[in-house]
Amino acid sequence: MLENISISSESRVGGLAGRLWDGGTIRNTHIQDTGRIYGVFVIGGLVGENRRTIEDSSVSGILIESSGGQTGGFVGGNGGIINRSFVTAKILSEGPCPCSSGKKYKKCCLKKE
Repeated sequence: MLENISISSESRVGGLAGRLWDGGTIRNTHIQDTGRIYGVFVIGGLVGENRRTIEDSSVSGILIESSGGQTGGFVGGNGGIINRSFVTAKILSEGPCPCSSGKKYKKCCLKKE
């Protein structure tokens, strides 16, 4: 379990890893309590960009901030599998929505989640 973290970088930023790509699996990992994760693009509470498997994990009570796009409570960009995992985090994104609507993410698809 990771607690009270503060992580900042430009892209592919996560509480545990920036990228989960070739052959990796994250299991039974939990990030909780106060902390902050900040970046510009592809920002997630656990992993910035996921292309593999994450299961039985959680992110809670943390602030996730982005001044760009692709920001999520669990992962910023997902091309993998996420099973039996949950998020209760606050997300602040000033970036454009990835759906190409031309609106800010927080006023577009974030409201639909």
